[in-house]
Amino acid sequence: MTKDKKIIIIIIGVVLIVVLGFIFLKKSNEPKRVVLYKMNYNGIDCLTPTLYLYDDNTYEYYYTFTTEGKEIIPKTGKYNYDFSKVLKKIDKYEEDPTGPYIIRTQDDKQYTTYITNNELKEFLGTIDVIMEKCLVSQE
Repeated sequence: MTKDKKIIIIIIGVVLIVVLGFIFLKKSNEPKRVVLYKMNYNGIDCLTPTLYLYDDNTYEYYYTFTTEGKEIIPKTGKYNYDFSKVLKKIDKYEEDPTGPYIIRTQDDKQYTTYITNNELKEFLGTIDVIMEKCLVSQE
């Protein structure tokens, strides 16, 4: 190998290290999102989707599964809804035989509500997700 080729390989290596360093630095400086709420539906006899609501008004909706160790890709998006309305009026709704929704807060408090909760129906409609179904295969 000539001296010029060695120098070019070294320069390429240094450039790659610098670029990867900038990428890592950028990712480590990004603010971490906080999960405000985690929600599941427990009204059917199978694994159901999970919905995560974050402090930056984004959500991740996991409705698939994989058996091959692949990364599960959620539906993601932004929401513009005061989710605390769902919890504030939770006591006014009656139990429903279709099964409960379990909502956990960031400080691990657990709430149970039902599809009779109009605020919950309204919220789920705004982000167009269905909680009352079994997970589907991602393959």
